[in-house]
Amino acid sequence: MYQLLKLLFDRDSVILAGLLLCFLNTGSISSTLVLRPYPLQETALIVATYYCVLYCRKILDGETFNTWRDLALLAFVGAFVLMSAYFSIIYGALLGCLIIGALFRRRRMNQVGFFIAVVVFSIGLAQTAYANYLDGLI
Repeated sequence: MYQLLKLLFDRDSVILAGLLLCFLNTGSISSTLVLRPYPLQETALIVATYYCVLYCRKILDGETFNTWRDLALLAFVGAFVLMSAYFSIIYGALLGCLIIGALFRRRRMNQVGFFIAVVVFSIGLAQTAYANYLDGLI
């Protein structure tokens, strides 16, 4: 969360306030006391949001990112989000829409295929890690 806030804001006081707001509240503290998968899902969504903001900035700055390293990194993050909970699929789709929107905004439609490949590899990694993953969707 610190890295995400550092990516979004420049002032240290805003970063500190964001961290306090995120982690020093009753909801966050109570979810860590109970042995449930909610902290894992929160972590997965924070990681996904961080990489979404990072790659949106790369798109808007005109950087290229269609390497195998980018594909492997984003596919791993995507699989982590997919496996945290089935409800995370909706959040991942919203983040994907943001990235596709940034690509269309910069008229880089030729790189949409890269993110389609990321989705395919993410589903493949999730299926490889847990063979019955797709059975839960049907």
